[in-house]
Amino acid sequence: MKTKNRIHTFQLSIVPRTLEELEKEARITSDPIKKAQTEHAIAACKTGENSRLPHALWFIYLRKKKEPLGFAQFCDAPADRETEINLTLYHPENQERYAAQALKGLWKWAFSQDRSLDRVTTWLTRDLSAVRILERAGFERVFESKGLVRYEKHRPCISFLALFMAIGTLVGMLVGYLTKNDPICTALGICAGILPGSLIDSAVRKRRRKGPKNSTPQKFSAIGKP
Repeated sequence: MKTKNRIHTFQLSIVPRTLEELEKEARITSDPIKKAQTEHAIAACKTGENSRLPHALWFIYLRKKKEPLGFAQFCDAPADRETEINLTLYHPENQERYAAQALKGLWKWAFSQDRSLDRVTTWLTRDLSAVRILERAGFERVFESKGLVRYEKHRPCISFLALFMAIGTLVGMLVGYLTKNDPICTALGICAGILPGSLIDSAVRKRRRKGPKNSTPQKFSAIGKP
C-alpha cells in the first residue's frame, strides 16, 4: 500500500505520530499541559496499535503552527471492511470547522490506502457540536445502540437511485422517440428505469441503518483538555 507521510487541507496539516515519538516527547517536556496531552495521545495510540491502516494516530495542526489542535485515531472495527475513527479536540468550543476538515481529509486518506475498506465509522453521545462536526465532514447517522449514535462514511460512489434515474431518462427519451413522443409511453419508459434504482437504493440504506453484527460502540471524543 502506498503511504503518505502527511495530509494537507486548506488550513490544516495532519501528521502521523508513532508511540516511540510520543513516549520520548512525554519524557522530555516540562510543560504540564503538554505532558498531559501527550500521555492522553499515548493511551490512544496503544488502543489503535492493531489498526488495518499504515498509520493509526494523527496529530492535527494549523499550517505553520507548532501547537496541535488535537489528534485523531484509527482502530480496527469488529466488522470486516470497516475501520473506526475517534477524534480528540483540546479546545472544541472554537475548533469545529477545523475538526470537520481533519475528518474529511482522514477518511479520504483511509480509502486511498485500503481498497478493500468500505466505510469509516464512529460513535458519539447526543452531543450537538460533535453531530455538526460529523455532518460537515460527510458522515451520516445510521442507527443508535446502548445510548450511543453510530455515524458512517461510506466509500464515495454513485448511488443506485442516481444511476437508474440517468438510465430511466435515457430509456424515456428513446421510448418517446420510437413512439413519436407519446407522453404515456415516455412516462412509462422513465418509470421503468427509475423504479428499480429506487427500490435497490432503499434496500441498501435500510441495511446500513441496521448496522453490522457484533458492532461495539466507541465514543466519539470531542472534549476539552485531556
